[in-house]
Amino acid sequence: MGYSLPAENLLAYQFTFSKLLEAIAEEVAHCLVREFYPNVEEHGAEFKEIEKSILTYLKQEKIARLVKRELERNGTV
Repeated sequence: MGYSLPAENLLAYQFTFSKLLEAIAEEVAHCLVREFYPNVEEHGAEFKEIEKSILTYLKQEKIARLVKRELERNGTV
């Protein structure tokens, strides 16, 4: 039992838990790059490296794995 989307709401199906983690990693990377590398290109090598590291970290977090497993179990991923 849980929240389910009507079939006609196809746009909502494009937004997955994985996409959420990617968006969080991207936004945190933007903040860190602006703070620690203020003179580099916005989406340069530093940004990409930080974003990748954050996403890897988020995917390895126990809570993220549990949420993903629960979503998969419910068929909502």
